[in-house]
Amino acid sequence: MFRYDLIEPPTEWSSTHRNIEYTGSIYGDKNSMSAFFFFNSECQAVGTARCATKKYADKRDGSIWITRCNLKDDMKLLDLRSFDTVIDMLVFLVTERYNILSTQYKSFFNDAATLDNIKDSTLFLVCKIHGNNTYYNDSSLMNEIIPHVNVVIEFLKINIFVPGQFVQLLTDYSNGPLFKSEVISKGYEGIIFNETSNRYTGSDTVCLFSTQKLEIPIQKKYDYERTRTATISSSHLP
Repeated sequence: MFRYDLIEPPTEWSSTHRNIEYTGSIYGDKNSMSAFFFFNSECQAVGTARCATKKYADKRDGSIWITRCNLKDDMKLLDLRSFDTVIDMLVFLVTERYNILSTQYKSFFNDAATLDNIKDSTLFLVCKIHGNNTYYNDSSLMNEIIPHVNVVIEFLKINIFVPGQFVQLLTDYSNGPLFKSEVISKGYEGIIFNETSNRYTGSDTVCLFSTQKLEIPIQKKYDYERTRTATISSSHLP
């Protein structure tokens, strides 16, 4: 697994270390649940970091750090990769009794409006399509649910075909500790999801709540201004 940093990360796992990309928001700490996010592709981590450097050219020298690690033991993750739309994922989470349609959860893409605003439409959708994997082939049913789908998507202000954006919303800012607590209560140690519009392409994103089962991190510095790379291993490695 791989993660990137725009500043040099600590040589040991730290729950307080933050990427500068996710600080300074009016909503507070983007990673307030102190989770550890990874890609399962080094290429994806490097590419994403290179794009991110463009936003902070005045704060840094263009270098990035990639941290690589492996698991010491198996971990049980909530797998949210199998959904075609945000609606499908939302129906699943509500059916599994995640209390996300409450005044505690907020849509940070919509000025932190609370998700109870879409409770009625979401529960209507749960009633109509839960357990029906081919509902989109039923034109009569689609005509019935589309107004409620529009209510949900217009409120959330995310791409209906990128369910990973909804996972981002649930793990960001004040939502993060709430969702983390719910996921842990169901026996999971983290989440795996996909942030692309086609879940069969691109890297998955892995969100872990603890580093207890992670090996010591190994870090590599990429210096694009000098077109060279240098490997920096943890001081705890032999």
